[in-house]
Amino acid sequence: MNYAIIAAGDGTRFQAEGADLPKQMMPVDGHPMLGRILYQLTRHNARSISVIINDRQPETLRYLQNWSSEEHLYQLGLPESFRLRFVVKSTSSSMHSLDALREILPPGKFCLTTVDTVFDDESFSRLISTWQNMDPRDADGLFAVTPFVDDEKPLYVDVINEVSGFGDIANFYDIPLPGKTLPVSGGIYCLDTASAYPVLERCLSEGQSKIRNFQRALIQSGRRIRSFRFPKILDIDHISDVPKAEDFLRGF
Repeated sequence: MNYAIIAAGDGTRFQAEGADLPKQMMPVDGHPMLGRILYQLTRHNARSISVIINDRQPETLRYLQNWSSEEHLYQLGLPESFRLRFVVKSTSSSMHSLDALREILPPGKFCLTTVDTVFDDESFSRLISTWQNMDPRDADGLFAVTPFVDDEKPLYVDVINEVSGFGDIANFYDIPLPGKTLPVSGGIYCLDTASAYPVLERCLSEGQSKIRNFQRALIQSGRRIRSFRFPKILDIDHISDVPKAEDFLRGF
């Protein structure tokens, strides 16, 4: 699987709360936040990982350069064919970051997440296996959803025809629907460059900037996006979220 990570934010909330490191370099479960997600993805049949970081954090760039060294990749036991690619570019939004990733992302199926998304290995393994084996005629994307609401601005997902945690996404909402309990977007998106990027181009040409509007545009364009339910997904939005994420990762 080809993976992509958006790690281009400035971490302004972390700075306001007194962090002395870029958010991407904040320790989480023994590793910098970016390193933790990199190590996790390499455990799931990673062919490549493409990362975007901003151009205002030399510490993060040095970390990626060291992480991608031949010696380090050999120590991890990764195949010689594995590639860690990164683009250093400050962008105005997450949607623009996804667009910038096109420079380095191999064509075909990929899985995108953000640097601060925290999820369990077992659910993620099933998600990736499902996406790898899914016939392209059956879906243009497979998105993680969760009933656990941990986001300051959750995106509610209207899932239909759900069986055993697997369904179809009918729409996305910024507020809950009255009388209906909806899961929320988990921030893990399995897509294909061929069907996803034309929609992204249209969104950008219309002045859109938020990933959630890109998700809506996929549905509106007729793309079939399936849902895959995780029991719990966390976002590290504040320094106080780090201990909660560590407890979750350690099974507490």
